[in-house]
Amino acid sequence: MMARAIRGLAAATLLVAVASPLAAQARQKEIRLDFVTLQTSDGSTAITAGFPGTVALGIYMNKNIALEPQVAISNISSDFVDGTIFGAGLFVPYYFAGDFGKSGLFLSPGIQLSKGSGDFETDTQVDYGVDLGFKKTHKERVSFRIAATFRDGDSSTDAVIGGVFGIGLFWR
Repeated sequence: MMARAIRGLAAATLLVAVASPLAAQARQKEIRLDFVTLQTSDGSTAITAGFPGTVALGIYMNKNIALEPQVAISNISSDFVDGTIFGAGLFVPYYFAGDFGKSGLFLSPGIQLSKGSGDFETDTQVDYGVDLGFKKTHKERVSFRIAATFRDGDSSTDAVIGGVFGIGLFWR
């Protein structure tokens, strides 16, 4: 009985010792805006530029890993089509440089949900994918992001390959 209590106390002490620095480091946050996307699938290519495009909130769990919930709204209106596509997802980037995602190479797997309305009417679609990219610090609290993207799932018959460009703004 005493050995179990000592092991429990040791485990709790270890947990506090590890969690405290992680909690202090986790205060770094980032808001990311992706302005330009390029996608090719099913024999067609689309380039999208808009503000804000995709908006993501990076919450850093430690110096290498973040949780990035994101939302996107694309409204397309022309003489030929009129509709909106709503998207929401969660990506978990790993930053190889270990500087809270401000610069360097990253790999970001994730999942996205999307739903269309108007001429793009669809049921909710689930896609999964990964981004492989690079971030470059412009100023202490600003970085540029460029990435190659790969998505597959319900939204297209073939995998979607593309690219994205955006900017990240950091704060604590």
